[in-house]
Amino acid sequence: MDKPIITISQDFNFEAAHCMPRNTQFPGQTHIHGHSFTVKMELKGETNLENGTIENFELVVGKFRDLVNKLDHTFLNDIPGLENPSMENIGLWLLNRGLQIDPRLNSVTVGRPTLGQLCKIQLPENRARMKDHEPSSFRTAALAA
Repeated sequence: MDKPIITISQDFNFEAAHCMPRNTQFPGQTHIHGHSFTVKMELKGETNLENGTIENFELVVGKFRDLVNKLDHTFLNDIPGLENPSMENIGLWLLNRGLQIDPRLNSVTVGRPTLGQLCKIQLPENRARMKDHEPSSFRTAALAA
């Protein structure tokens, strides 16, 4: 019998400033400005049939919270890997580091609620069979596209 698959998630918030690089296709956003960001991190895994869970959720949430807090009240452009801090790149940055915390991380959603914007990055179902599935490769592949 197959074990049920469970997805659990946690929402986080952070405040940060950023600007888009001067050579961006969005010239109106090259000046420093700030946003209230939301983040949803989803973990997906098989159910432990003994206790009905996939993880000690509080333990994982604490580690993800520490990760998101690295972005809180910062100038995102100064963080290595976020020199171009679009929502997509913030999501990829969180995904790459979140996968190092727990490889069952399935998706990251970054939002700017005051603008009504969301960006969800979800790993493919067959990621275990992907030829090159190291976390850093997701960022490299996405930026090269």
